[in-house]
Amino acid sequence: MVWNDTAYSHLVYDDQQKDLVLSFVQNHNPHRVASAAPTASSSASTASASATPAPMEDVIVGKGQGLIILLSGPPGTGKTLTAEAVADRTHRPLFYLQAEDLGINAASLGANIKRVFEMATEWNAVILLDEADVFMAERNPNDIHRNELVSIFLRELEYFRGIIFLTTNLYHTIDAAFRSRVSLHLLFQSLNREARETVWRKFLQRLPEQKGLELPSNEDAVDGTEVKAPLGDAELQQLSLWQLNGREIKNAVRMVKSWCDHKGYLMTLERLESGIKVTSPHATKEGDIDKDLYE
Repeated sequence: MVWNDTAYSHLVYDDQQKDLVLSFVQNHNPHRVASAAPTASSSASTASASATPAPMEDVIVGKGQGLIILLSGPPGTGKTLTAEAVADRTHRPLFYLQAEDLGINAASLGANIKRVFEMATEWNAVILLDEADVFMAERNPNDIHRNELVSIFLRELEYFRGIIFLTTNLYHTIDAAFRSRVSLHLLFQSLNREARETVWRKFLQRLPEQKGLELPSNEDAVDGTEVKAPLGDAELQQLSLWQLNGREIKNAVRMVKSWCDHKGYLMTLERLESGIKVTSPHATKEGDIDKDLYE
């Protein structure tokens, strides 16, 4: 298997919190957790065993030994990328799931979750349950079916020994019982201007160097505007004024690169801004006047 060790450095998030999550995942071993509970036959040899400290055991043996990491925040802020990057950096397989993969039939949900958890533990894999809101939503006396799904998920999660990332856009709707079971919670905010500039820079730096292309001329202009030189700090600052999330920035770069490759153009600020207008037509640029106010 080929691991993408550079994805972790591509994350735009607080460095200390990134390191904390990475350290927990690197240190978590579900097989060590499983063998940590003392037995009558093993108690005599425990003192001379490995110096690696065993995890703190729950009052009930076997409970609460999983690493449950909640990632909450608006779309396109890096939640899914965080789980993917940490899995790659720690060289663990990523088991990607969405709610529909487990099903919403209460009769079979428990068995489906148990099977996935057992496979992930056996492979020492990281589970990513994307948009897990249906299993974490606050219980409501008027929705018995939803309550049952949440209860089943909580029960199986209680005895899970592996690593699971759960993403949600709706933290305020999460059931209180679930919040208390989370090991780590990373809150993702909408990207500010500085963060957007960093994201633009990282995506553009990953592109191959533009070679063998003619310098743009006035005839090669977009919307009648002279196309200027390729991208520098000033152009990145202009791009960062567009109020986009990380996914929208990636999409704009990908589509404009495809356009430029096809036509033999240089990628410039003007072309990227033209791409933004067709990939994210509702996006606004800080400092621009809202034309709708005058129509």
